[in-house]
Amino acid sequence: MAETTTSQPTVERLDVDNYATWSIRMQAFLMVKGLWDAVTGESTDASADKKALAQIILHVKDHHLPTLVGCGTSKIAWETLKTMFQAKTNARKLLLRRELTQLKMGATEPLSVYAARAKDLQTQLRSAGDEVRDQEAALQFLAGLPPAYGMISTVLTAGDQELKIEDMLPKLLQVEQLAQAPERPSEAALFAKPGNGFGGARGTGTGNRGNNGSNGKHGEGRTCFYCGKRGHYKRDCLKRKRDEASRGGNSGQQRPGPHSAIAFTAAMAAAPANGGQPTRWVLDTGASRHMTGDRSILLNPRPLDDDITITFGNGGTGKATACGEVLLHTSGNTFRLTDVLLIPEATENLISIRHATTRGLDFKFCADRCEISHSRRLVARAPSVGDSIYYLSGWSETSTPQDSPALSAHSKETPQLWHERFGHLGYENLARLTGMVNGMHTTAAEFKAAAEGGLCEPCTTGKQHRLPFKPSTSAAKRPLALVHTDVCGPLPITSMGGSNYFVTLLDDYSKLSAVRPLARKSDTATAVKETLALLQTQSGHKIQRLRCDNGSEYINADLTAYCRDNGIKLEMLNVGRTGPLFSLPRCRRLSCV
Repeated sequence: MAETTTSQPTVERLDVDNYATWSIRMQAFLMVKGLWDAVTGESTDASADKKALAQIILHVKDHHLPTLVGCGTSKIAWETLKTMFQAKTNARKLLLRRELTQLKMGATEPLSVYAARAKDLQTQLRSAGDEVRDQEAALQFLAGLPPAYGMISTVLTAGDQELKIEDMLPKLLQVEQLAQAPERPSEAALFAKPGNGFGGARGTGTGNRGNNGSNGKHGEGRTCFYCGKRGHYKRDCLKRKRDEASRGGNSGQQRPGPHSAIAFTAAMAAAPANGGQPTRWVLDTGASRHMTGDRSILLNPRPLDDDITITFGNGGTGKATACGEVLLHTSGNTFRLTDVLLIPEATENLISIRHATTRGLDFKFCADRCEISHSRRLVARAPSVGDSIYYLSGWSETSTPQDSPALSAHSKETPQLWHERFGHLGYENLARLTGMVNGMHTTAAEFKAAAEGGLCEPCTTGKQHRLPFKPSTSAAKRPLALVHTDVCGPLPITSMGGSNYFVTLLDDYSKLSAVRPLARKSDTATAVKETLALLQTQSGHKIQRLRCDNGSEYINADLTAYCRDNGIKLEMLNVGRTGPLFSLPRCRRLSCV
């Protein structure tokens, strides 16, 4: 019987950007082989040294071989690579620091991969001689998360314990799992019948739902390249099969010609309760405005102030006769298209990419689809069909909707809305603007009625007055008789020097303020002692009283012993966390120490 061999540990070969992880794995690999002592010089076995050198050479890419040719021992080879990759230069540190401060999570990037990138940057910085604390890396990691993680980030940063990426990851993964919960496929997808083409040749496909695909577990942990969801492969994607079936991809029907309309069989959401008709919209990067040739789907139509003539790609022209809005219901979302031009000569409905992006929508074009997102959240996909045109299909309402959600910026006009738009201008003055402002549909009577009832909270708050502070009765009589100190932080962005906090010391007599940046809050006591010693030496005066809050950065054995040994009275104030002990703008002089 043949002897079964156990799998040997493997190490990826050294390239130009993986030294931080390669060195760790290679060291472990040499330890398993019993060759690491030869690399460190603790072993004088020539045979082990040759084997270690051979393993190092076998685990590097070809472009590193000239570097190792002249290395006679494994120790020299290891040190040569270490010196080459761990060059402690300011340029390398600056580059890695910039990557850490600009760290952002990708739109479709898994959280675990994003966390690994952050940890890898921290490891590379430490390898370059820049000691990045776990707290600093964790804060940069949280700052790069999308808005969906805002609540859990606030909870994690509210505590006093030091943050670590590996400790936060289990809590953040729960949010990711909730955000990526699989959608339930529609059981009653509607298919429009062929023959509703817009101007061009009418569709000929009938569509086929097709097979729902395998539901086996062999795709767990994988990301589908079609829909972006996890847990299955592209070949088993139900959405892909529905899309292909809806456009006759597997039915063996005749492919449309280059100038014909695609078979109108896209799977759509159920029609709105108040009625509607199926429509499809072409995503057009060359169009400057949304336009349609169907007046029945145009909501709130209004005449145009100026004549607008549109030139089509075939050289023809069309004149816009009206302008309005279109409410397009797609699978799971609703789009409100504003400023849509009605052009009777148009044979297709066009969505202007340029116009939509100014309303906050983002478009990512791929080979077989266009992904539409809003605030970094995917809201719709427009597939690219046989003629390489991207279509967004759905139901368009034919009557004015009530309380319909809109993805583009749109609000119902109210007196309060115009009051806020004009910087909280009074309702009496707003009533005078009704005939001066184009697009204002609120009447003067509505403005006057709003002035009589209700209060605007921002206006009320802005008109309140604060009583002046009472003059102090315990002002200092000489410099350093009383020094105030407080700590500010953590700051949302780490400085180039690696500081997240700063401590201020304010002389009550001269109003001189000294500011010291801090990498950690625990460095407060050391910074205070050094700054006080400097101020005493430069001024020739001894400090008498040091006033602070009850923070643990001041009430500790280190600073308490310093004040006791130097005859300084440590005064503690029972203040809240609503603001600092003093305001820097009141200081007459600012000195950075």
